[in-house]
Amino acid sequence: MSLSLYWASAFILPKRVTNEIEKRLRNFLWKGSTNSGYAKVARLRNFLWKGSTNSGYAKVAWKELYRQMDEGGLRFKDITTLNRALMTKKLCDIIRCDQTSIRVEWLYNGQLQDTSIWTIREHGDSWSWRKLLRLRIFLRPMVDYQIGDGRKFHLWQDPWHYLGPLIETFPCGPRLLGIEETAKFSTMISGGEW
Repeated sequence: MSLSLYWASAFILPKRVTNEIEKRLRNFLWKGSTNSGYAKVARLRNFLWKGSTNSGYAKVAWKELYRQMDEGGLRFKDITTLNRALMTKKLCDIIRCDQTSIRVEWLYNGQLQDTSIWTIREHGDSWSWRKLLRLRIFLRPMVDYQIGDGRKFHLWQDPWHYLGPLIETFPCGPRLLGIEETAKFSTMISGGEW
């Protein structure tokens, strides 16, 4: 499980991979060898399994094991949900402009030069980058921006307004107002007011 957790924290795992991980975990729990020295696992397996350790059927559905102990589960982690949560954390680092991360610095100097993470297009890039960008929908309602001096904040592309990124609501806004689409919020601040 710990190896799966490592890979889930490093990459977005394809569904086929998460299914294979869960299959291997199920096989270990339901049909694993009892003479391998894992006495606790063997006792647990015998409790959950009807009949011998290599035949019969499970008394408990695999999804039930994801529940907390007090709810009758074993606190197993759903790999797909865990992977989504860990990758969303990586997306949070990008949104926060975490300067300590080499990956975030590389993204801002390459991929996101004059574009916000909220409005960059998904097409044409790597599979993992597109999958990461698709997680934005989970974060948008939860992000609360503090504009500060506005130097790292896009006026049109970041969701500082309750309507979301202004470029999505007013696509002709930059042309009509004569303010570039890539303009930072600091261009609208003068003397501490905007």
